[in-house]
Amino acid sequence: MFKHLALFAMTFGAFADAAFACPSTATLNVTAMNYNGPIEVQLREGSRPGSRLVETRRLRGSGVELFPAVCPGRYFFAFGTPDSDVIKVTSYFNVENDGYSFSNPTITVYYQRTRRRGGRHGDVGAVSRRAL
Repeated sequence: MFKHLALFAMTFGAFADAAFACPSTATLNVTAMNYNGPIEVQLREGSRPGSRLVETRRLRGSGVELFPAVCPGRYFFAFGTPDSDVIKVTSYFNVENDGYSFSNPTITVYYQRTRRRGGRHGDVGAVSRRAL
């Protein structure tokens, strides 16, 4: 009986440590102007090129997306329509731990899909998906 309780305590303790190791939440506020279609949003860690995909979400128009369990590091959001090779990227933001608390960054994006020379563009810098 005690072996089972000890194993449970060790397993639960490891799970709890992993859950609390990255308690930050990154919040993305998206305001879509003149567009109500699907928007693919990626939370990415690191610098471009060579960043690491953390999570992908699909939005439909405007809304607020919460990305929980974000560890300390340098991040950015990449977003665009699922069928386009051109992606918009936000500025970099940092998730930090000052020894007492973790930061919980909020990023606001205004997304507008317009056609320029046959492409689709939003309000921030555009890059190819391969450049992430």
